[in-house]
Amino acid sequence: MMLRRSLFLLNKGLTRRAVPIKAPIAHRCLSSTRLLLKKGKSKEAAPKTPQPTLDLDKLRGQCQVVLDKHSRELSEIKVGRDNVEAVADLRVPKTKLPVSKYADVFQKDPRTYVVTVFDPDDVKLVVSTIAQSGLGFNPQPTPKNPQQLTIAIPPPTETFKEEQAKKIAKKLEVTKMMLRAIRNDWMKRVQKLSSKDEIKDGERDVSAIIEVFAKDAEKEILKAKP
Repeated sequence: MMLRRSLFLLNKGLTRRAVPIKAPIAHRCLSSTRLLLKKGKSKEAAPKTPQPTLDLDKLRGQCQVVLDKHSRELSEIKVGRDNVEAVADLRVPKTKLPVSKYADVFQKDPRTYVVTVFDPDDVKLVVSTIAQSGLGFNPQPTPKNPQQLTIAIPPPTETFKEEQAKKIAKKLEVTKMMLRAIRNDWMKRVQKLSSKDEIKDGERDVSAIIEVFAKDAEKEILKAKP
């Protein structure tokens, strides 16, 4: 009886004892490798955020585009009636198409334009368009060729000069407004610079560049005045 009880207690103790299980060698190596990789990553330096800078050449390029457009449009205003395109680009009220779609326009001499209408049915339409354009032209049909119109270019009147001056002044206003818009955009970029000294220098440089182009625009105005 005692022997049976001893065997029973012995078996019970064996079943309760925890048997340690060792991890396979490959698994232990893999875990160590992962741990080393994590440690390595923690030591890597975080990438530096690039500091904002000012590309003043880009600013000059934007201003130059505005000035080129300013000069080109002033040239068109200055030429006024002394330009074949002034007639060729007139829009026919009935169709909204330019006169160049209905006729060939060329300059015979410094004071004369010749307009050759393609279709005889469009002669009256072209004549009325040119006569009512406000350019002061009075097209006259050639006796031997009714489809050919002659336009004598009259000297500019005081009224015409005043209208030209208004157009030129308005053009300068538009150009300066465009330059101010560019300046405002670049001043926002300046405020993102790293230090107060850089911001101060940036504001000075941007303002100086805009001022140069604004003065150039004013010089173009003086050349274009009638």
